[in-house]
Amino acid sequence: MDKYQYFLKSFYILFASFLVLGLACSTGTKEKAGQIAEHVRTKISVYYPGDFLVTSVKKGSVRIEGQVESLSDKIKILEITSRVNGVKEIINDIVVKTSNLSDSQLEQNVLQELRLISNITEPDRIKVSVDKGAVTLTGEVHSYNEKLAVQTAVSLLKGVKDLENNIIILSSKQEVVDKDLKEIILGMIKFDFPGEKNVTVNVVDGVVTISGTVHRFWEKMQVEKDIHRIIGVKKVINQLKVFRMK
Repeated sequence: MDKYQYFLKSFYILFASFLVLGLACSTGTKEKAGQIAEHVRTKISVYYPGDFLVTSVKKGSVRIEGQVESLSDKIKILEITSRVNGVKEIINDIVVKTSNLSDSQLEQNVLQELRLISNITEPDRIKVSVDKGAVTLTGEVHSYNEKLAVQTAVSLLKGVKDLENNIIILSSKQEVVDKDLKEIILGMIKFDFPGEKNVTVNVVDGVVTISGTVHRFWEKMQVEKDIHRIIGVKKVINQLKVFRMK
């Protein structure tokens, strides 16, 4: 065998090896993605025994399709999915079942519900508009807990298909300086999320920007949610990315 034939044979062997390795990696990735989708499906079925289609769109990204009774159920399924290891992105195509309520009737139901919530000190400050079952809330409340109470109550109402909560939290009488606010947030993250050591916090005029990486999509959502509860926080810009440790 001359040098040319030897070189050609070696090249084909090397090429074939890379091809087999590539196919194996591709198959493994697809199987892993399929396992994540199956895990999500199993978790959802424990909470909501409906017929949901869960598919892997790309690595770490899942799409959920199905139908639920209320917007609250749709939100809960999103939270359940966010807790599954390996999920980095959720495409939520779940549909809330329609009702016979008109937009005006639904608006009156929302306003009536707000007056019944004891946590809301001034319900008349909240404005409601409805468009084809999609509710938009505007106005002012005194704390994030009030804003959250409004959102929870409205999402449970029959006929609410979607919700945009644009309610503003009134500034506290004693303003918190940015430096102190940053220290409070970092302390909260260290205590409540001890495993998340790669989160960076920046505060400018009460607007909090969080960046870096966390291990699950749930932590990304929960860190933002907990920061909103802190007095003095006006807005949270969430730039966190999900990075799963191997």
